[in-house]
Amino acid sequence: MTEGESASNRDPRRQGSRPGRPFGPLGFALVGVAVVVIGSVAGYQTLIPKTHVVRARLARLVVSRPGVKAYDIKATSAAEQPVAQSGLALLQAAAKRFPAETGIYSKIWAPAPKVPSGAGVIAFLLPSTATARSVDRVLKAQQGGPKSSTSNSLVRRANFTVSGVPGSAGAVYGSSAKPKSGQATPTLAVAAFRFGRVVALAEVVSTSGTQQAVQVVARNEAAHLRTVEPGFSLLVVTHPTGPSLVWGAGSLLLLLIVGSSPFGWDHWRRRRVGLAAGHG
Repeated sequence: MTEGESASNRDPRRQGSRPGRPFGPLGFALVGVAVVVIGSVAGYQTLIPKTHVVRARLARLVVSRPGVKAYDIKATSAAEQPVAQSGLALLQAAAKRFPAETGIYSKIWAPAPKVPSGAGVIAFLLPSTATARSVDRVLKAQQGGPKSSTSNSLVRRANFTVSGVPGSAGAVYGSSAKPKSGQATPTLAVAAFRFGRVVALAEVVSTSGTQQAVQVVARNEAAHLRTVEPGFSLLVVTHPTGPSLVWGAGSLLLLLIVGSSPFGWDHWRRRRVGLAAGHG
């Protein structure tokens, strides 16, 4: 080996890395970038997103149309109902412990408000399936009992189940007063059932076909809940624009610094060694 070849082989400026190093500046840069990316994403998810309770989401639990032609109109009433006025002790207790996971929402479709005819659906959201089962049993006992509507001068005429809706229970009520001659007397039909963490109550008031109509409403609501109940939550996660932009800009700047630093350091080291060799 000549003296020139020996000097060339010892020149650090022509070597990719120093002896003993597992990899050069590119390897350090890639590792640093990976660490920054992972840390930035983890930090962003921990610090920036905000969680809000949006109670208006309760409206999603009730079908938009009852499915009965006479009542397939825009809802005449749609609103969250106060849990304190539900009369259901289990529901009230759940609301105190888990306010962000409990609520009531109802819709009413009444083509002619002054006429005793209309359909309605009430959805009860519970924090767990076990609690929903308990509320379901209580609600069915209240709605299907022989004296459940005596205060409204109604008498239970029949009980039934809704075909296609497992675990459903319904009842038909008629007026306890003697009907006037030539006048049709309206009847009330109710049907209760549970799907997951939601207990639903369908109601129809009409002078004819009440039981058939409430079964249609119940099946329509049950099909709706099969779609919206799984994974349903009142919690909404938002990502504020300002903090997100600041975090993104800071992360990008840090990436540039970490990604370029190994190359800058290596260049400075090579230059320093070269100057030292030149002076020598």
